[in-house]
Amino acid sequence: MNGNTKASETLDFVITQAGETLLGRKHTFLSKGADVFAAGELKMRNGSIVSINNLSRHYIPSPNVANTYLDIFKAIHINVSKVHLKVYNSQGQIINHILPK
Repeated sequence: MNGNTKASETLDFVITQAGETLLGRKHTFLSKGADVFAAGELKMRNGSIVSINNLSRHYIPSPNVANTYLDIFKAIHINVSKVHLKVYNSQGQIINHILPK
């Protein structure tokens, strides 16, 4: 993350089947309608990620995949040491909340 974001904003993200991470608005726009490995939202504050979740109306990522999001972002060299992970089920209920260590 290069810090070129607003002071506080929420961005959609997708991770494509090819492993590319895309940030912006609207999951299906980002993925061009293709299947994705992961999708959700990133909450940003002052250019840093503060929260990641698996909320996507189109893709509805499973909680099992969402529970790996912190590891996925670490693998692409994004600092998630201060990130909250919120995992939702398909009914939109939070079922897991991992706090920063």
